Amino acid sequence: MINFFNLLFGSPEKKLRAFTNGICKAMVFSSTTLETYYKGKGLSMKYHSDYAVQALISRPGWTEVDQNEFVYKNNKKLRIKNTYSVADVSLLVVLFELEEKAQNGGVQNESMEIILDEFLNLFKNYPRSNLKNLLKDWREALFINTSVVKGN
Repeated sequence: MINFFNLLFGSPEKKLRAFTNGICKAMVFSSTTLETYYKGKGLSMKYHSDYAVQALISRPGWTEVDQNEFVYKNNKKLRIKNTYSVADVSLLVVLFELEEKAQNGGVQNESMEIILDEFLNLFKNYPRSNLKNLLKDWREALFINTSVVKGN
């Protein structure tokens, strides 16, 4: 029997691109909808990252455990900084969710290149200089989460 997902998307590259594209678009749609709703009520959030936080609350598999701190279903923690944009949080969600799905070593370099390429195609005005710090934050979060798990 042919797997529908394989038939639909084909190659691993297409799957990664579709995965990245889907999460990013869902996060942007959700946060934009919330922003429009709040503005319509005469309200606003203190930080733009707050809209991404609200969008992440509704994302399956994520649980808010503290203000701006989330746990994914694999017990990996993500702390959303006030300086993060919706694009930043979208990329972090892609990486955290893919890390959980990946086997044996997590996100590989080739996969990372495809993810970042798709991400930058979606967010054309995203400052590439931000990527280095954002990826550093992601790697540190994975290391801290792994250390906590191994320490138990």
